[in-house]
Amino acid sequence: MVDAVVRKPESIYDQASDILRVQFEDKPSVRSVEVAEGVVLDYDEAGRAVAIEIDGASVLLREVASKADAALSRPAR
Repeated sequence: MVDAVVRKPESIYDQASDILRVQFEDKPSVRSVEVAEGVVLDYDEAGRAVAIEIDGASVLLREVASKADAALSRPAR
């Protein structure tokens, strides 16, 4: 068994700009990649994702919640 330290992610939401940032690791970002429109992943020097930033977070999360609700209301297969 491998011992792992699990760190609680920290999130910051800026309501004025509707940007959500979730920091997974307390390490500096050396590279950022836009993986979808308005969604940017930050990586450390080892290539591990250390944060995600979502522009237009309230809209995107509302859409995700709506799709999840729809999926949960369908009969199980």
